[in-house]
Amino acid sequence: MMCSKEKNKGLELRRFLLLAALLLFTIIGCGVSVKVIKNTSRPEKPSWVERLPITSSSLYFVGIKTKASTLEEGEKEATQDALSQIANYLGTTVNYNMEIERNNHEKMVTGYIKVKSGTKVIEASIVDTYYIKTTYIGSRTIEEYDVYVLVKLPKDVIPKILAANKKEKETKVMTAYNLFVKGKALEEKRMYEQANNLYNQALDLLSDTTEIVGISDSTIKNNIELQQTLINRIREINQAMKRVLIIVDEKNMSIERKHSILADNLAEVLTKNGYILTPFPIQSMYQTNGFVSRILSGDKNTINEIAEKTGAMYIVAGRVNTTYSSEVMGQYCYYAIGDIKMIQAFGNTHTIENIPFKTSGFHQEKEQAGLNALAEAGQETGQIVVKELNKITEFKEKQK
Repeated sequence: MMCSKEKNKGLELRRFLLLAALLLFTIIGCGVSVKVIKNTSRPEKPSWVERLPITSSSLYFVGIKTKASTLEEGEKEATQDALSQIANYLGTTVNYNMEIERNNHEKMVTGYIKVKSGTKVIEASIVDTYYIKTTYIGSRTIEEYDVYVLVKLPKDVIPKILAANKKEKETKVMTAYNLFVKGKALEEKRMYEQANNLYNQALDLLSDTTEIVGISDSTIKNNIELQQTLINRIREINQAMKRVLIIVDEKNMSIERKHSILADNLAEVLTKNGYILTPFPIQSMYQTNGFVSRILSGDKNTINEIAEKTGAMYIVAGRVNTTYSSEVMGQYCYYAIGDIKMIQAFGNTHTIENIPFKTSGFHQEKEQAGLNALAEAGQETGQIVVKELNKITEFKEKQK
C-alpha cells in the first residue's frame, strides 16, 4: 500500500510541475496561452458534498480524492477514503484491497474488518458520486478530477462489528498478559533473551489498542498499565543484559596485588561504552578460593555460581604479571603479560573470546612502571572486550 501511495504522490508531483511550467511559460509571454475548462458530472453540486444525509437506517460517509489523473483513479481513492472513515468510526482497520461489485442499482463496496477468527466483511454501498473535471489546454492538454463519493453503511451491522472488535481487543490484551506472565517467569530464571522476546511480542499486540481493557491482576489493572510494565521490564532487561563482572588475578613484579589496576582500567572502558559493572560480593573470595583459575579452566559450576550471586550476564576473567624489560633514557620499561577470557555466564555458558596481551609501561620507579603497564593492558583489552560484546548485542538486535 505504501508503494502505491508513494507512486501516486510522484505522479501528482509530476503533473503539478508540468502544469506550473505550462503556466509559467504563458506568464513570461512566449506566445502560448492556457485555456482552463471546468466540467461537472451534473449541473449542481449535490447537497451531500457539504452536508451528510441523516436517516434512521444508515450512516453516511463522504470520501474525497482531488487532482486525480483519471476518473477511475479518483473513484477508487475516494472510496478508500470513505472506508478509512468507517474504520475510524468503528475503531478498527480496513484492508484497502477492497472489491467493488457493480449491480443494476448501485456499486457494492466490500471492505475487510479484522476480528478474532479471521476477517469480518462489511458491505457498504456507493449511493452517489460527483466529480469536477478540470482541463488545462496549452502546448499540451492536462486533465484533473476532483471526485466525491457518498458511501452508505447500514446501522444494523454496527453493533455486531463493535462487539466483534471489542472481543478481538480483549483477546489481544489477554494474550499479551499471558506472554508477560511467561516472560516474567523466564526473567526470574535469568533467561533474559527469551523474556525480552515475549515482552516485545506482548507490546506489539497492545500497540493498536487505545481503549482501556480490564485485566484481572492484583498489580496490573488494565492494558495501559500492562503496556507501561512491559516497557519498564524491557528497559531493565536491556540493562541486565549489559551487566559485566571483572575478576583479575594480578601481580606486579611477581607480587600479588589485592586491587587490580588492569580491572579498573578495563572497567573504565566498559562503563564509557554503556556496560554496567557488577561488583563481586567478597573481593578476596575469588583469590582465596581459586575462582579465577576455575573460571579460566571453564568450570561451569563456578561460572554459574558467580553469575547467580552477582547477576552478571558476562564474566571477564584474567591473569596478569609484570616483568622487567629494559631501561630507556633513565626510565624503567616493564611488560604486563597475560590473558583475558570473556565468558557468557547464563544460558549456553561458553567462552566468547580469549585475549592474550603484552603491553609496556615506563617510569623512573620500577613498581610504577609495572603499574603503568597494567593500566595500559586494561585500556587495550577493554577496547577488545567492548568490540566483542557489541557484536553480540548487535546480532541479538537483528534477531528480534
